[in-house]
Amino acid sequence: MNTIGKLAAALLVTTLITAPPVAAGNPAAPVEAQALDVNRDYRYTGSSAQAAEIHARRLAAGPKGEDLHKLAEDGKYVVDTPADTVELMSDATGADVIDPITFDECDQRHDGADEPHWWFKNKYNICRGTDLEIRYNKLENGQIKHAGSTFFRRVFVGVAQNAENRVKFGLRLIHWYDTGETFKDSPLSFKVGCLNADLNRQSSCAVSPPTAEKTVRQWELDGASGAVWFTATLTTTGVPADKYAAEKRGYFAFDLVSTLVGPIGVPDTGFSPTEHIRCDEATYVSGSRCVFTHVASSLSLFADDPRHGESARFIRDAQTDITSTKPGVVGKKVPGRINEEPLHRLYKDYDTDKDIAGSHRKVRRTCQYYFGVDYTINDAGEVLQCDEYPFATTYENSARVDEGRVLTYAVRPLNALHNETAGQIYGRWLTDDHILDSDPFYVIIRQAAPARSANVRFDQRQAARGR
Repeated sequence: MNTIGKLAAALLVTTLITAPPVAAGNPAAPVEAQALDVNRDYRYTGSSAQAAEIHARRLAAGPKGEDLHKLAEDGKYVVDTPADTVELMSDATGADVIDPITFDECDQRHDGADEPHWWFKNKYNICRGTDLEIRYNKLENGQIKHAGSTFFRRVFVGVAQNAENRVKFGLRLIHWYDTGETFKDSPLSFKVGCLNADLNRQSSCAVSPPTAEKTVRQWELDGASGAVWFTATLTTTGVPADKYAAEKRGYFAFDLVSTLVGPIGVPDTGFSPTEHIRCDEATYVSGSRCVFTHVASSLSLFADDPRHGESARFIRDAQTDITSTKPGVVGKKVPGRINEEPLHRLYKDYDTDKDIAGSHRKVRRTCQYYFGVDYTINDAGEVLQCDEYPFATTYENSARVDEGRVLTYAVRPLNALHNETAGQIYGRWLTDDHILDSDPFYVIIRQAAPARSANVRFDQRQAARGR
């Protein structure tokens, strides 16, 4: 290797991202531990072969087994769907449920400079907005010196496609400013990495086009109109012979990779944090066949709602003061409250022990015990039903409660129409939000629905559907 080559391999040549750790080396260099920290950005200056090795190992370095399948259990990302939004969507098409994110929307909602690294509009849309600094260096008298920088605002989005096992990823760069001497004829390329994350499954992920490359100058000139799109097709053909085999659940890791070849000629490669996608062929849910699986769902009901408010108030009481419900044992609590233990969907086809029916029977007996056998009619002649929480279609239902544990259940007779309306909202939401058997979710009780335009589909927030 000549002197320039040695210098280039040993020193920082061009910086794509200002914050992440940097590795500068040769093709034989071992991969340092920081390179495999998939929760942070990382940059490597050196050969394309070594960069490809680092990339492959990063994609493969994420969670495995149950940790992979239950990513949403960590509560890091939660998206909330208000009840009125679910009702607005009652006649919606699948594409409306997806509610594709736009570049501008992402840019307004997320700055990836700090935690969290991603923003989820819902389980079908992910985004990341970051500042991108390109540092140009040049060789002067045998030494590498910083010459100047080009700054872009980079927005990266992912949109799961309705009723398909595909995700479209979009990238937009908008020039911000320059400092010092620039070399804008340098090629700058991007690609979406995607890999089967569960080696117990036969899954593949094909991304088209493989890369998008322009000179720095062309990225600048194209601006917002020059956004590029990649389509990932995620396929699973073989799965373990477990109870979900017919659903063909597949798990995938993905990231965004950027490569600049600056004036000295050595590639500088930047890796984003990785995230995960699950795709399936389940027939009891709608939306896309793929979701971003690190995000958990939540449903908001409203205590003041004239159609389901009684049910909402009952759930609120169960979550905040179990003694105001029945059985109401002091020291017990119910799951499903945000930032606590989630609920998990129990779909009827997987209810081999008939716990859904068992839970219905148990709560009716409980209501009869505490409120009398004629609890179904109140003094005003109003028809009542015995409402239960957790819902019967969860793995936490009353039939599955272990009396030796702190988690329990609650019942209360309430207006039949309120109970039925809440159940309809819940059932539709489970379907639209693609909540599979065993998926975690939360129930949030708010006092009143926020004012919103009739065309608003989702009002999602970061954390921290029958009955």
